[in-house]
Amino acid sequence: MRIKIGILLLFLGLISCTEKDTTLTIWETGWEEEREFLEYAIKEFQKEYTDITISIETFQLGNITQRVLQDIPAGVGPDIFAVPHDQIGQLIDAGLIMENLVSADEIRSEFHPVAVAAVSKGDKIYGFPVNMETYALFYNKNYFDSDPITFENLIIQGEKITDKKQNIYTLVWPIAELYYYHAFMAMNGGYIFGKNATDPNDLGLNNEGSIKGLENMLKLKPISIDNATDATTDVMYGFFGEDKAAAIITGPWSIKNIKQTGIPFGIAPLPTFEGNRPVSLAGVITYQVSSFSKDAETAQLFAKFLSSPEMLLERFKYTSHIPPHKKLLEDPLIKENENIAPFLIQLESSVPMPFISEMGVVWAPTHATISDVWDGKISVVEGLNNLAKTVSSQIKTLE
Repeated sequence: MRIKIGILLLFLGLISCTEKDTTLTIWETGWEEEREFLEYAIKEFQKEYTDITISIETFQLGNITQRVLQDIPAGVGPDIFAVPHDQIGQLIDAGLIMENLVSADEIRSEFHPVAVAAVSKGDKIYGFPVNMETYALFYNKNYFDSDPITFENLIIQGEKITDKKQNIYTLVWPIAELYYYHAFMAMNGGYIFGKNATDPNDLGLNNEGSIKGLENMLKLKPISIDNATDATTDVMYGFFGEDKAAAIITGPWSIKNIKQTGIPFGIAPLPTFEGNRPVSLAGVITYQVSSFSKDAETAQLFAKFLSSPEMLLERFKYTSHIPPHKKLLEDPLIKENENIAPFLIQLESSVPMPFISEMGVVWAPTHATISDVWDGKISVVEGLNNLAKTVSSQIKTLE
C-alpha cells in the first residue's frame, strides 16, 4: 500500500521523483535495434529528469524470465525488464511484478484490444505493452502474382506447383507447433482455455470447432510436407530461400532475413477457409516493474514514458515492431507500410497467447498430437480427445 500511495502522490505532483539521485537498471533483449532505441529513450527522459541514471543490461528474450525468477528474490535483479506477455502469469503468481499504477486507464482506453487482454488479470493491468505481433502468409511472387486470399485457392493452385519428388511445396509452416495450429483450431470455435483463456478447467482442445479446424488443416497436406516433424522453422526458411516454397507462415520477425534471400515476396493476412479467417495467436512484449525495486515510483514513471505514443512511434522507427497504441496504428508511417499492413489486418482476428501457468503443460502434448494426426498415425477425433485428457490430467498435478 505504501508503494501505491507513493506513486499516486508522485503523479499528483505532490512529491518529486527528483528529490534525490536515482539509479535504475533495465533488462532489455539482445537485439541491437531495441538497445539503440532504449539508449535514445533514456537520453530523452533525462532531458527532464537530469538526476536519474539508467543502466541497460541485455539478455536473450527467452532467458530473461528465468533470470528474473532467480535474481529478483535475491535482491540483484532489475528495476524494469522486457518480457513476453505469456510469461507474466508466473511472475504475478511469484509476486515479482507490480501492478501498473500509473497508466492502467490509458492502456484500457487507448491500446489495441489484443494488448489490453495480454496484460490484464481480473481488474488489474500488469506492465506496459510496447509491441505486438502475430503471423501471416508470406508468398513467393515467382509462384503467385498476388495474395491467394483463400486456402481453397491455394490448394487449387498448389496442385500445379507442388512436386514432392523435387522438394517443391506450395505451403510450408511449422505444422505441429501449437502457436501456428491455433489459427486453424480457433477459426471454427476451438480454443485452449475458456473465459478468455483464464479458466484451465474449461478446455476446448477437442470441441467441435477444434475438430473441424484440424480436419481443414489436413486438407493442406497434399501441397505441404508429408511428415510434421520435418516441417521445422529452419526447413521452412530454407525452402523459401531456395525458391522451393511458394508460401510460408511466419511473423514480422522474419522480414529482414527473407529480404536477404533475394526472393520476391508479398505478405498477406492468413487466407480464409470456408469463409472463416484463421484466428492466430498474438504475442505482446511488455516492460514490467519489479516488486522489489527500491525506486518503484521512478521505475513506473520511466516505464510509462517508454510506452507513451511518442516513444512507441520512435521505437517503431528503430525496430519496425508494431506499436500497440491505437492512434499510432492509424499513422501513415505504419498503416501504409506494405510489410506491416497485412499484420494489422491479421491482428484483428487474433487473440493473445494465454499467460496462466497451466499453459505450460499444453505445448508439448499438442505438438505430439498434431504430429501424429498429420502423419496419419491417429484420427482427428481420437487424437484430440486424447490430447484433452492428457492436458486435463497434467493440469490436475499442478493443483
